[in-house]
Amino acid sequence: MSKNENEYPSLETPTNQTTAPLRLGSLVLYTVDLQRTIAFYRRFGLTFVSEQHGSGPLHYSTMLGETLLEIYPASSSSSSTEERVRIGLLVVSIENTLKHGGLSPETPVKPSSYGRFITLKDPDGRTIELRELPTNAPRASSGGHE
Repeated sequence: MSKNENEYPSLETPTNQTTAPLRLGSLVLYTVDLQRTIAFYRRFGLTFVSEQHGSGPLHYSTMLGETLLEIYPASSSSSSTEERVRIGLLVVSIENTLKHGGLSPETPVKPSSYGRFITLKDPDGRTIELRELPTNAPRASSGGHE
């Protein structure tokens, strides 16, 4: 077996059986041609709103059921997949998810108006955000990231 086969559990064996099921909270796409990408996704009938968080970049978002889809501008040097996709997962407890999944975060737990969150990397280097929702969080804001 290769190192990767030993490093990760089999697909048939869930490793995090003591926490509630994960929900996809957000999917963030980074693109070098923001207007072209927005136009493409509008062909599916999606309606986007423009947003800007603080001094962050202008980007666009829409809800797909309970999942927030955001499209951000990428730098022209961003060419690899891991720099163009960010996945946000909603969890009941960040600490339990990390402990039971044997996961190491890339950042410390940070507070936000959308709930506490951390980031980590998947095996291919994509950013994964784990977010705990505060009990008073509105549903439509469940996946936003700062």
